[in-house]
Amino acid sequence: MSTADRAVNVLNESGHLLSNDRNAVYGDAVHDFRRIGEVWAALLDLPLPIAPHTVAAMLAGMKLVRSQITPEHRDNWVDGAAYSALGFGTLDS
Repeated sequence: MSTADRAVNVLNESGHLLSNDRNAVYGDAVHDFRRIGEVWAALLDLPLPIAPHTVAAMLAGMKLVRSQITPEHRDNWVDGAAYSALGFGTLDS
């Protein structure tokens, strides 16, 4: 399997999570990320909530760190791609 094929497989799996599993469990990402941003802002004593797209970027960053610790663990790559896509998806909301 080529590098591009492997990358497409990760993206396809991320897309499946976004369109099926994730919404069924957590609901729409923008609402979930707004709540997370409010909690994180309160914990950090920030004057304003953290924006949903920033929450998604921070979660993607967490997955990037984990991918450096265990690069062979596919879940980190799949979830990182999904968080990145969700971050972009929140921008219209």
